[in-house]
Amino acid sequence: MKHLRLSALTGLVTALVVSLTLVGPQAHAAKVTGDNLPTGDEITAIFPSMTDAESTTRKSPRLSYPKGCEGEAVVKGNSGRSIDLFTFDGWPIAVTAQVVEVGSKAKARKATNAFRTFVKKCRSFKEDGFKIKVSSRNLPKVGQQRVGMSMRMTQEGMSMRGAIAVVRQGKRVAMVTVADMRKINTKKYNKLVKLAAKKMR
Repeated sequence: MKHLRLSALTGLVTALVVSLTLVGPQAHAAKVTGDNLPTGDEITAIFPSMTDAESTTRKSPRLSYPKGCEGEAVVKGNSGRSIDLFTFDGWPIAVTAQVVEVGSKAKARKATNAFRTFVKKCRSFKEDGFKIKVSSRNLPKVGQQRVGMSMRMTQEGMSMRGAIAVVRQGKRVAMVTVADMRKINTKKYNKLVKLAAKKMR
């Protein structure tokens, strides 16, 4: 039972309001490819604790962004990709990287700005019984726009941390999420953000 609750915490961090919705592929050829994402090997080189993690890659051509503190809006993109790694080594750890290309720079800016507003205005709230605290997070100078946030989620005495980066480059928006019960290593996380920002172009 405890395992299930911990897994739920991890899932909520990676799929909360600030997630990119994963959906099926569109009919036309994708512009964003697997080459625009960090590979599983590249991620585990930065986070060795993920070496034995389950890895999933998929197409994800829709971009979901916050609308207030509990709502969300969705824009249909031209193409998108994601990679998810999950492991349970006494506690759950998850790493997700996603890239979506939307129809215009204006739409990409609107989504990125929505994340910025979320960080500023939604500092503390509840979601499905979880107490969630949000704070801004410094990021490397990557992309044309960037938003960083840290999340702390608690329920029944258990706590999960989340580090989330949103990076815009032209019409593309990337997200890098790490969820862990321990403090997330800033140096390693920033290294992953830099890699994701480099490959998303």
